[in-house]
Amino acid sequence: MAVETGDSLVKCAYCNKRNRVRSMRTLAMQRPDDWSPPPQWTPPEEAKAKSKPLNYEKPSLLPRLMVFISVIGVLVAGVLALPLDELGFGEVIAPIRGLVEDDAGPPKSEDLWDGTEPFTCSGHDELFLERLDIELTNRTAVEVSDHCQLTIRDSEIVAWEGVTVTDHGRLVLERCTIRANEAVVSATGHAHVEVVDSELISAGVAIEVARRSEVVLAGGSVSGTPRAIARRARRRVEVRGAEVHDVVPDAGHRRRRRHHKAPQQMSMASPCERQCEHKHAECLGLSETDFERSECNKYDESCRALCD
Repeated sequence: MAVETGDSLVKCAYCNKRNRVRSMRTLAMQRPDDWSPPPQWTPPEEAKAKSKPLNYEKPSLLPRLMVFISVIGVLVAGVLALPLDELGFGEVIAPIRGLVEDDAGPPKSEDLWDGTEPFTCSGHDELFLERLDIELTNRTAVEVSDHCQLTIRDSEIVAWEGVTVTDHGRLVLERCTIRANEAVVSATGHAHVEVVDSELISAGVAIEVARRSEVVLAGGSVSGTPRAIARRARRRVEVRGAEVHDVVPDAGHRRRRRHHKAPQQMSMASPCERQCEHKHAECLGLSETDFERSECNKYDESCRALCD
């Protein structure tokens, strides 16, 4: 019987009996290269086993394989018992632990934007803001760029300029009210803007679109002075049931009325208030009905409120 180094028990490949290695006689310290077990062997007459031919059975590798698997299992269990930080996976599992341990859910809108500075969305961010009341009288309220996707719902924003969307940015306004001195929505590049059931009010042109950008107005209303949508942008604005109000009539009236407009006296007001006065006077000079004049007064009040 061939014995491997370190074995204490050995099994006969002919009779399948186990024997202690130390109780057996050693015939050779090393198996000869030209030796191989005979296919059949007959025990001698003095042997305890019956003296009959026995066939050679190749030893099974299953026991050794089971031992190997057991050793590997012990090693793996030991590794798993160690803290993952000590194994060099701390940076990998830290974000995962944060997701599992953080039960607070997505960040609140007021935590993302407190309204003291313009809100900027860039990169590949996908963000949602809702139920906000923001006032930035001398700044642009929202800036969307790169591939950012921003959705604003049920919010009211007052600013010098509303939102600017550039590059491949996407903006969705749902049930919002935005008032601005300048453009409420300004889109350029490949930007896409959807305005759903929202009210956009501007003391100037409300919507400006350039290059390959597009704006969809689904419900709600848009008002601007002298027009709601810039003339060059109209072919890139799709109106789906929204009300569009141009406070001032067409350009022909503007030229005729502007010629007869009374000169404005000097004012000690701030630059912002002087601009409001100028726009108000221009609006009144172009108005022909009481409704148009009341709209001019309404926009003048909104404009001056932004200057305070």
